[in-house]
Amino acid sequence: MKYLLLFLLFPLFTGQAFAQNPIKEKLYAASLSDTVEYTVYLPADWEGWDYNTKHPAIYAINYGMMNGDYLAAQISYFRKARYAMPNSVIVVINASMERMGYSYDTGLLSKEGLHFVDFMKKELIPVVEKKYNTSAFRTYIGHSFASSFGNYIFLNEPGMFNGYILLAPEKIGVEHPPFHLSANAKAYYNHAFTFYYTAVGENDLPRRRDYAKEIKKEVAQLDTTKFFFRYDSLARTNHTNILTMAIEFAAEHVYQFYTPYSGKDEKDVVKDLQAVTGRIKEMYGIEPEKNFTFYSPFAHEAVTNKDSAGLVSVLTYFNSNRLKGWNLMQFGSFCLQLKLKDKARNYFEQAIEKITREEMEQNIGPGNLMACYNYLAFNVYDNEPEKGWAYLQQALALAKTNNKYVPKDGEAYYNLGKFSAINNYKVREGLQYLQTYLLNEAGTANDMANYYTAKNYMLLKQPQKAKPYLQKALKENGNNKEAAELLKQLD
Repeated sequence: MKYLLLFLLFPLFTGQAFAQNPIKEKLYAASLSDTVEYTVYLPADWEGWDYNTKHPAIYAINYGMMNGDYLAAQISYFRKARYAMPNSVIVVINASMERMGYSYDTGLLSKEGLHFVDFMKKELIPVVEKKYNTSAFRTYIGHSFASSFGNYIFLNEPGMFNGYILLAPEKIGVEHPPFHLSANAKAYYNHAFTFYYTAVGENDLPRRRDYAKEIKKEVAQLDTTKFFFRYDSLARTNHTNILTMAIEFAAEHVYQFYTPYSGKDEKDVVKDLQAVTGRIKEMYGIEPEKNFTFYSPFAHEAVTNKDSAGLVSVLTYFNSNRLKGWNLMQFGSFCLQLKLKDKARNYFEQAIEKITREEMEQNIGPGNLMACYNYLAFNVYDNEPEKGWAYLQQALALAKTNNKYVPKDGEAYYNLGKFSAINNYKVREGLQYLQTYLLNEAGTANDMANYYTAKNYMLLKQPQKAKPYLQKALKENGNNKEAAELLKQLD
């Protein structure tokens, strides 16, 4: 039945983004004798934004091709496409080349640049972390000059950021200061998880590609269990489109361990979950989000291993009042696969309550509500026809409402007829429902509707009326074994 499969497709296509307007902020920096303006982008995420949950932050300077609207839109897109990466706050700082103060000649910063870094480290970042409840995991992303400025921070301020995305950094000549790790920087990066991504376009200046290769050679001495480096030379990419071409690879690199997979051949799903949550906490300072991307692999693992206790533990861990109705419905379906009917019933009832209260004016809400009624009737109360019938009647009542999102395909009539035939319950009523369905679906071949109509006639001991429906079912689907078997009984 299409309703019972609906939730499987829903995660990729449902919902609308809870778009957040950029928040304009400003902070006075005494050392600069100036007010620094910056823009904060909260996740425009259809799963919603939660101030009570910590999220990592991405810091950028609005230099070169860097654009906060674009960064926010890309992260939102990746998450809707179910990339394994966390919700992230994006902070874009207004700063000129003069304010950054980086010198290509010396590789050092001007006095203003030093004050600016000090302001970011001691004032801006603490304010953002407190006001927006961000985690201590911070990523810096820069392009061109702002990327070279980021390299200064990487070399001279270890720990200021945990991730670096540096696009087309450069030094302007071989005689200028090399990219060199100090003893202090080596000691830090050999012991603290840090992610470094750099990319240059194949159509960009050779000196930028040469500099990226120099960086790659220098960081090769670091401990690769703590320091994670990736360099990309991107085809068909130049200095202008580098952000567009590299952002996916960059985000994947920085968030590579934010994934529901432990990398271990672990047969105990609870231990697997503990390993994943521990790793994410250690590296990113956050908890795995309680969403489809994370709970689905663990639930499937428990089902595959026929681990009922493990499944209950997984679903309990990921249950949250922020889950949608279809999430809770899916929890119930997982439980049914391991014959945990009481647990399944509980989740379907939670889903019904959630959908009824919050989601009836969303395009998928009524369809999911019908699916919950069907699950309860056919899978939970399959041995209690009175209760199952009552849920299908609720689905029919919903189908008759004027809600514009209610499916208009007559499935509610079909399910009542099917249920009556399977359970030998209220057969005459079920037969009427099937005939209504077939009348309304006259242009659509439905061999099973004809089969259940015939079966109901057989239950009413009217085989002469059953035979034409069986013949029609087989005409529509010659592989309908149930119809063929029933027809044999009449010949």
